[in-house]
Amino acid sequence: MSRNGAWCDSLMALAGAVGDRLGVLPLLNVQASVYLIAGVLALVFLRGTATGAESAHGVIEYEEEA
Repeated sequence: MSRNGAWCDSLMALAGAVGDRLGVLPLLNVQASVYLIAGVLALVFLRGTATGAESAHGVIEYEEEA
């Protein structure tokens, strides 16, 4: 068994134990919250990087070499 497989198995066991203790619906709510937070963080950190050299006004700015 690879190292990733053992890590995944232990994570599945932990998720099963937490699911048994808290219930399935609260666990799914936590999962949905994590996805929502990850999406918001992706929007915040990737905002403005898709246009590359364009500024906020759509004008391409070039740096002059010294």
